[in-house]
Amino acid sequence: MKRISGVFLLLSLLIVLTSCATDTETIEYRGKSKHWNVTYNVIVSSDNSTTTNVLLKYIGGKPVPITTDQKNPTEIQTKIFLQDGEYESSKSGLNPDKKSQTGNISCTVGCSVPDKKDKIDAIVNWDGKSESMVLVSK
Repeated sequence: MKRISGVFLLLSLLIVLTSCATDTETIEYRGKSKHWNVTYNVIVSSDNSTTTNVLLKYIGGKPVPITTDQKNPTEIQTKIFLQDGEYESSKSGLNPDKKSQTGNISCTVGCSVPDKKDKIDAIVNWDGKSESMVLVSK
């Protein structure tokens, strides 16, 4: 009897833990301009809440925008435009080793979860310059 109770308890616990698990889906969008590679990730939970981040990599020639290990690093702003909203990230400088920066990107105007087939417009502003690109799902 104790063995049956133990098995029942174990199965009940397994069912409870399985039902509490949250499934997530990551949608990755990529785009490229003359000076930048942009990767934008949207992590969607089963309750439709999202976490987003952006990886920005400088692929242009010299001069490289000022990096974080120098005085007065360049302010680099990334904007992601969705159909009904806008995300924005603004950070100072690039990682000196990889000429890149990563970070969370915050919703600034009513954002929804993009669809995998959506094409997303992005703009990178730095040193008084601006480049735009289209990000597509990979």
